[in-house]
Amino acid sequence: MRILQMSNKPPYPAVDGGTIASFAMLKAFSEAGNEVTVLTFSTPKHRLDVKKLPEEVQKMARFVVVEIDTNPKPLQAIENLLFTDTPYIADRFLSEDYENELIKLLKNQEFDIIQLEGLYLMPYISTIRKHSQATVSLRAHNIEHEIWERISENQTNSLRKWYFKNLTKRLKTFELSFLNQHDVLIPITNRDAMRFNQFGNKKPFLVCPVGTDMKTEVFENQVIKYPSLFHLGALDWIPNQEGILWFLKECWASILQHFPDVKFYIAGRNAPESFVKQITYPNVEYLGTVPDATEFLKDKAVMVVPLWAGSGMRVKIVEGMAHRKAIVSTSIGVEGMECSKKEKDLCFLVADTPQEFVKNVVKLLSDRNFYDKIATNAYEFIHSHFNNQKIIEKLILFYQEQITKK
Repeated sequence: MRILQMSNKPPYPAVDGGTIASFAMLKAFSEAGNEVTVLTFSTPKHRLDVKKLPEEVQKMARFVVVEIDTNPKPLQAIENLLFTDTPYIADRFLSEDYENELIKLLKNQEFDIIQLEGLYLMPYISTIRKHSQATVSLRAHNIEHEIWERISENQTNSLRKWYFKNLTKRLKTFELSFLNQHDVLIPITNRDAMRFNQFGNKKPFLVCPVGTDMKTEVFENQVIKYPSLFHLGALDWIPNQEGILWFLKECWASILQHFPDVKFYIAGRNAPESFVKQITYPNVEYLGTVPDATEFLKDKAVMVVPLWAGSGMRVKIVEGMAHRKAIVSTSIGVEGMECSKKEKDLCFLVADTPQEFVKNVVKLLSDRNFYDKIATNAYEFIHSHFNNQKIIEKLILFYQEQITKK
């Protein structure tokens, strides 16, 4: 098939959940013999120079890149708030240059599938319809307004709470306005599929989780720093910041009472200075951006993911489990991990209070056999249920069936 993958940030390098999800699909599409074109923004936070891409990545697709400045601008944000009903977070991805490049592609090349990587590409669907007969797919990485709804619920500052509630309302209206304008819907979890259908989705859909590359080699007897804790994730994302600060404030002192020498390693991109200043706790090592996430993961033990907001899947949890790490997370954090209660109890530990978090972390750090059992179960579960090759085979078959029906 001829596939156009449209993205609001480059799928490579795969440095956060969204880019990991996009790149995993791009790679699998290519390896399955499809002809792939990627139309993407290059932003201040996610830059892409095609000439600097590794040769193996350049062979996967034709990359068309549009530069855009998506940094928040106070005056534009105020104008948006006062004079429009659209969410500012979406407005920043409206680009005449991007639309022009899209038109060029559609005039010069025919596509079977045009896959939009997330909500913020949906405003371009009217342009697609004018210039292409391709089947348009919305790959919904999450339910966008749900993330901000949960963020607003967690705010104690009244002004921030009001702002995030306003943003949630705008995003929900924006998100639902595009429902059924696509030809097919590709949610990442069964829960998201159910929610979209409740909102009124009437289009064919296929749940397509973020998979792992089965060729990735993870050694069973790798040497790890035991006991140790770590968190890996984008640190410009508010839920990650709030989760880490909650963990440090509510849990860290109690954990240190049990393990005075244990280290907590925090890694992630684009952390604001205000956040970095707040994580200066004993035995906490802030590493910032790490050059290789896999190398960072290799020798760490327990991954903590104290998330109180989010939607879709937490890709970093999948990545951690695929690298044989024991996970402690909240119910929201493991939301989207489609597994039975028995599998859930065997593969990761869920905690929704400080007491539960401390109890689970201490158990993993004090009982190496228990830690190894949970980590191995996690590894086996991910490699049984999240085989990226099998996931993409189902998606390609689904796309082919939809094309035939048109």
